[in-house]
Amino acid sequence: METLERISLTYAWYRAHGNTVVSDALAQYVKNVERPDIWVANQVSLVRASSEQEIDRVLERADRELAHCDHRMVLIDPFTPDAFTARLALLDYSELSPVLQMVLTGPVVGKSAAADVTLHPVTTEADWTTLYDLARADHIEGKTTRGMELGEEITRGIVAEYRAKISVSQFFLALSEGVACAYGQSIIGPYGMGIVEDLFVSPAYRKQGIATKLIHHTVEYARERGMGPMLIGTHVTEAPKNMYAALGFVPRCLIREYLLEKC
Repeated sequence: METLERISLTYAWYRAHGNTVVSDALAQYVKNVERPDIWVANQVSLVRASSEQEIDRVLERADRELAHCDHRMVLIDPFTPDAFTARLALLDYSELSPVLQMVLTGPVVGKSAAADVTLHPVTTEADWTTLYDLARADHIEGKTTRGMELGEEITRGIVAEYRAKISVSQFFLALSEGVACAYGQSIIGPYGMGIVEDLFVSPAYRKQGIATKLIHHTVEYARERGMGPMLIGTHVTEAPKNMYAALGFVPRCLIREYLLEKC
């Protein structure tokens, strides 16, 4: 399988995992009626519609499958026909900040820093409560959410999404002198490609090598479970892309996200 195809399939699989998924030859529809406001749980991906009739069919089915939502989220990968993306523009979908997909094929470059920080797997309810508190701080800050300060209900929904994926992923908390200050996630994918996802470090603990240590650990965790290439994504407007490049991740493609608010 070629790298771009593997990236597209792996990313769409991860976003869909833990939700209801229906697919046909033209697209994949992901939905969760319990969390209608969570974009990642209610979206369309792997679109392969190119003719006017095919595009009409995808948009009509999206309206049926996502009738419980007040939004339409569509992922555009390197194999999505331009004609479909053009139709979204015509319909006044807004393009969000693209996600730069970067791939690590060898070891993480350099040594792991932050030796005084310990990493703890998220397993207990207390661990999940701690992770929620950190995620809430992340969403209030807004740096990883395109500048949007997300409400508590959205944070709860996103953490619920994390928990729905625990059969294929493992979160780790970073502890400094017993204080949880960061987290990251290692994901075991179905196409031999793992994912490092959802990295966050509290502001007071940044530039101390904690994110680097989390990346070393999450890559090692996935590789020990059979993964080869490792995928990491970042919005193109975010500074971490330079850190990822320094660690050996190579930019391979963009996944674009288009959003239409229905109300």
